[in-house]
Amino acid sequence: MNILNKIVEHKQKEVAEKKMQYPVKELEQNQFFNSQTFSLREYIIRNDKTGIIAEFKRKSPSKGVINKIADVKQVTSGYVNAGVSALSVLTDNQFFGGSNNDLIEASLLNLLTD
Repeated sequence: MNILNKIVEHKQKEVAEKKMQYPVKELEQNQFFNSQTFSLREYIIRNDKTGIIAEFKRKSPSKGVINKIADVKQVTSGYVNAGVSALSVLTDNQFFGGSNNDLIEASLLNLLTD
């Protein structure tokens, strides 16, 4: 089994477990459920942006640990200040060293920057 298949298998199990833990009604009450959405296409083609989608992750399945103590706020705000069009914040812990908190921190920090 290749690494992509392992990741998919792991995610399918993880998602099934999370669905049992958090009913849809509970998710609908989350502060982020009705958040404003943004058009990725619009940000990619904006003249004042680079067209780049920057990725935040602490490790990768192929390279191992990249930076296990990376600060999501510092890194993603640096990306935004450099003019990226979008951010990808990996939340998978097992394969990428991320967490849901990383996404929340990056979102809260960078929502104010347009």
